[in-house]
Amino acid sequence: MTLPTLPIENPILIFAILLLIILLSPIMLRRFKIPYIIGMIAAGILLGPNGLDVLALDSSVELYGTVGMLYIMFLSGVEVDIADFRRNKFAIAGFGLFSFAVPMVMGIVSSIFCFNLGILAAVLLGSVYASHTLIAYPIVSRFGVAKTRAVNIAVVGTIVTNTLSLLVFAVVAGVYQGSFSFLYWLRFGFLTISFGLVVLYGFPWIARRFFKKYSDNVTQYVFVMALVLLAAFIGTLIGLEGIIGAFLAGIALNKLVPSTSGLMNRIDFVGNAIFIPFFLIKVGMLVNVRAFISSLDMLKVALIMAAVATFSKYFAALFTRKCFKLKPYEGNLIFGLSNAQAAATIAVMTVCLKEGWLNETIFNGTIMMVLVTCIISTVVVEKATRDILDKKDNNKNYRKGGRLLIAVNNLQRVERLFVLAKMVRNPRSREPLFAIHVIDKQNVDDAERQNSKGILERAATVASGTDTLLKCLAREEDTVATGIVKTCQEQGISDIIMGMGTSNITQAMFTIDVASVLRRTHQGVMLVKLLQPPNTFKRIVVAVPPQAEYEAGFSRWLYRLSNLHKQTQAPIVFYANEATIEKINLLNARSEYHLKIQCHRFDRWDDFLIMASYLHEDDLFTCVLARRDSLSYAAVMEHIPSLLSNYFRDNNILIIYPEQYQSNETKNPFA
Repeated sequence: MTLPTLPIENPILIFAILLLIILLSPIMLRRFKIPYIIGMIAAGILLGPNGLDVLALDSSVELYGTVGMLYIMFLSGVEVDIADFRRNKFAIAGFGLFSFAVPMVMGIVSSIFCFNLGILAAVLLGSVYASHTLIAYPIVSRFGVAKTRAVNIAVVGTIVTNTLSLLVFAVVAGVYQGSFSFLYWLRFGFLTISFGLVVLYGFPWIARRFFKKYSDNVTQYVFVMALVLLAAFIGTLIGLEGIIGAFLAGIALNKLVPSTSGLMNRIDFVGNAIFIPFFLIKVGMLVNVRAFISSLDMLKVALIMAAVATFSKYFAALFTRKCFKLKPYEGNLIFGLSNAQAAATIAVMTVCLKEGWLNETIFNGTIMMVLVTCIISTVVVEKATRDILDKKDNNKNYRKGGRLLIAVNNLQRVERLFVLAKMVRNPRSREPLFAIHVIDKQNVDDAERQNSKGILERAATVASGTDTLLKCLAREEDTVATGIVKTCQEQGISDIIMGMGTSNITQAMFTIDVASVLRRTHQGVMLVKLLQPPNTFKRIVVAVPPQAEYEAGFSRWLYRLSNLHKQTQAPIVFYANEATIEKINLLNARSEYHLKIQCHRFDRWDDFLIMASYLHEDDLFTCVLARRDSLSYAAVMEHIPSLLSNYFRDNNILIIYPEQYQSNETKNPFA
C-alpha cells in the first residue's frame, strides 16, 4: 500500500477531505462564535496550493466553486421579497449608485496617489473596488431574515453596482484594446435588453407549464438548476458576468418557488451543503499568505486596498441609511453584505494581470483584500442578523396563526392539500400541522387500515421534504365527521382543510360528513379542489358575501389568504359590496397584511354565474360562504355548490366557511 503524495490527486479522498471541512468548520468555530464562512476560507488557505499544498486547485474544485458563486446569486434572487422591492425601489437604486460611486472615486484617488497608477489603470482598479460579492448571504438565509428590507436593498442594489462596475471595466478594456466603438455598445445594449426580457418573461412561462405537468421535487430541482446555468452561460456570451444571469433567473423563478415548498427546501439544502462551501474553500485557495509575509511593500499595498474597499463600502451604506432613514442595524447589514470582494473582483483582476494592464503586486494585494473583506463581511453580517432577530423577539406582534388540521382521504390529493396548508399558515409558526384519516369502524378491515396507513405515510413523506412537523392521526369512528370533531377538540384546531373531488362538487359538498362537520364545529373550514400546484396560480379571485366582515372569522380567513398571496405572489382580486371592500382595505392597511389587491364591487349574488366571466386560466377561485343562521348567510348559498360543479369544473376552487366563535388569537375589529 502506498500513501498518497501531495497534492492529493485521488478524487475520492479529495471529496472526503472537502466534506470534512464543510462538516467540521461550523462545529469547531461555534464555541468561539466565529462565522463558519471564515472557517471554510481559512481551510482553503491552509490546505490549498499556497499553504500546505494538500489540495490542488483542480478542475473539480473550479467547477463546484463556480457553480457555488452562481448559486449564491440565484438564491438571493429567488428569495427577494418582490413586494418589498417595489416599496423600496428608490432606496435600492440609491444604494446601488452609492455603492458604485463612492468606492469608484476613493479607488481612483488612492490608486493615483498611493500606487502612482495612470488614469486608465486607476479607473480600472476603481471598478474593482466598486464591485462586490454577496459572500455572507448564506448567513441571512440560514437565519431566516432573507426577506427583510435591508437584505432586499443590499441584494438588488448589488446587481446595480456590479453592472455599472462591469460596464466601466468593459469601457476601459475597450480603450486598451482599441475596440471602443458606438456599434459595439449598440449591439451590447440590444443583446442585454433581449437577454433580460427572455429570462424575466420567457423563463416563468416555461417553468409554470413544466411545474403544472411535473410535480416531483427532484425533477423540478434539476429543471431549475438547468435554467440557472443556462441563464449564466448566455449572460457570459453577450459580455455580462454569469452572476447577473443567475440572479435574473432567481428573480424570474421567484413567484414559482415559494419559501415553504419542498423545492425551495432542496434548493437551500444542496446549495448550503455542497456548492456554496466549495466556493468559499476555492476563495481561500487563491490567497497566498507567504507572499505578504516575505514582502513589506506587498503587505502595504494589500492593507491600503483592504482599507479603501472597506471604508468606501461603509460610507456607501452610511449614506444609504441616512438618506432613506433606515435603522442602524439595517445599515450595518447592508454594509456587511456589500463589503466582501470575491467573484467579480477575482475575475476582473485575472484578466487585468493576463493582459498586463495591472502588475502582479496589485493582483496579490487584491487577493489579500478579498480575504480581509470576506472576514469583515461575515462578522458584521452575523452580528447585524442577530440584532434583527433580537428586535423580532422583542416585538412579537404577529399572529400565532392557530393549528391546521388536514383531512386526507385520497392518496392523490395529499400533496397539494399539504402544500396549500403550509402556504396559508403563519410561515413563522412553530405549531405542527395535523393530518387525519378516519376509518368507519362499522366496516373496518385490514385492507382499509392498510390504505389509511399508506395515505398518512405519504403525508409524512411530503412533510419531511419541507422540514415540517406533521402529526399523523388515524382514527376509527362511527363517521368521518365524528373523528374530525373529536380531533379538533383534543388538539385545539383552529382551521380544517378538506379536499373535494375534481368532478362533482355538489356531491362532495352535500355529503353527510361535510354537512356534519360544518354543523358540529365552529372552526374555519376550507374545502379545496386543485387542478394544478398552488405555486402556479396567477391570481386569487375572491367572492365575498355581504356582511362577511361581521363574522368572527373574517380577519382569520383574510390573514390565511394574505399568507397564500405572499407565498405565490399572486395578486388577490376581491368581488364584494362597497361596505365589505371598505373593511378589507382597512384591515389590509395593518402591518401583517400588506396585500397586493384589487377590489371590484359585486352585489349580484343572485346572478352568481357572472363570476365565471371574470376568471382566467391558472386562477384560484375562492368563494366565501357561511353556515346557516350566521350573519352573512343567504339562501342563495344553498345553490352555489351546484353552480360551481356545473359551470366552474375547469377552475381551481377554494370554498371558505369562516370561524364562528371569536377566540383570543383572532379578534374581528368589525364585529
